[in-house]
Amino acid sequence: MQITAPSDDLPTHDDVRAILDDWESENDEIATDAYGAVTEQKETLPWLADLIGAEKDLEWLVQPSRSIDALVPCPVVGQPGWATLHHSPLITTLHSIYTVLVGWFEDRALKSHFRPSAYAECFLFAFKDCAYLREAMTEGLQPLAMIELPSLFKDLKQRLATFHQATHSAACRERRRYLARKRDHNRRAAKQLMEGLFDRHAKLLVVRVDLGYTEYAAPCMDASMARQHRQRLCKAFHQHTLFTHLLGYVWKLEYGEHKGFHYHILFFFDGAKVRQDVRYAKRIGEYWNTIVTQHHGVYFNCNYRAEKRYHNNAMGLVTYYNDEKRKGLTHIVNYLTKIDEFATLTLCSDTFGHSQSPKPHRSLETMRLGRPRRHASPA
Repeated sequence: MQITAPSDDLPTHDDVRAILDDWESENDEIATDAYGAVTEQKETLPWLADLIGAEKDLEWLVQPSRSIDALVPCPVVGQPGWATLHHSPLITTLHSIYTVLVGWFEDRALKSHFRPSAYAECFLFAFKDCAYLREAMTEGLQPLAMIELPSLFKDLKQRLATFHQATHSAACRERRRYLARKRDHNRRAAKQLMEGLFDRHAKLLVVRVDLGYTEYAAPCMDASMARQHRQRLCKAFHQHTLFTHLLGYVWKLEYGEHKGFHYHILFFFDGAKVRQDVRYAKRIGEYWNTIVTQHHGVYFNCNYRAEKRYHNNAMGLVTYYNDEKRKGLTHIVNYLTKIDEFATLTLCSDTFGHSQSPKPHRSLETMRLGRPRRHASPA
């Protein structure tokens, strides 16, 4: 059953993993705390990249043609009566998925904050207590006695049938539809915001800051406290002179095993009135560290050397005609909205938000007079 029609501007699993690899270059830089000291924190993106790879494997596994009956054991040379299954794509895929899902969600702290995707939940329901895969997760795919294979194949066949049945259940289909609707709604709203801003401003100064907590404070910061800090920051948008020329923003809440809760935030300033995006990012980060979190925060200045760090750089001054940077903005927003398809925070509050889009012009008579905008880049 097709859940949603594919969209050309939605990133594929490989696209999202590429973005994560791109963002992992942030490890070259160090977050800054409230006292100006650098704090080296382990990045938590690799687990998410593994999860996206597992999701791709799950979409392969969900096909009805995947069958245990097709397995052919390979005899071990020099060990009569023993065979191996490590050459089988089906077994290696089961092993890979199990290692990621059980290793990350069942045996780690992430379980208390993240909920796996619909297909991942079906897999855990069917295979979580599989002794063979549990042993393979720690020991690897070891040779097996030929006499053990019939019972193993019977067990795996029953589990795979349970998995296929679960993926076709109404509950699984509805959850996939819900996540797709949520993703598409957030993506459309964020794009509408950006297009509305470019409709009224020829230049936007785009600033991205990642806001989190020190290694000592992060374990104590729950989702409620993170939400309060974000609300305190948003309140400053209407009060602090730092945000006088702020036009809009987009934020995404994530959780990392080492970093705890943290935000990715895109700020859109009036590019005709402000410059120095790196300086703005620094001042926002310092405000988060000292005022919002009372010296418990850290920030990462994503605008610093952005042109060297990101393949799809959208930081700094972005003009109406700069197709490359505007594409980069869409790239980032698509990542932020699609990531919830792979692992969602099990919170009552939202994990994605944005400012209101500018209201459309009521009529041509109300539009400000001026030189008409050309819809082609100037020569």
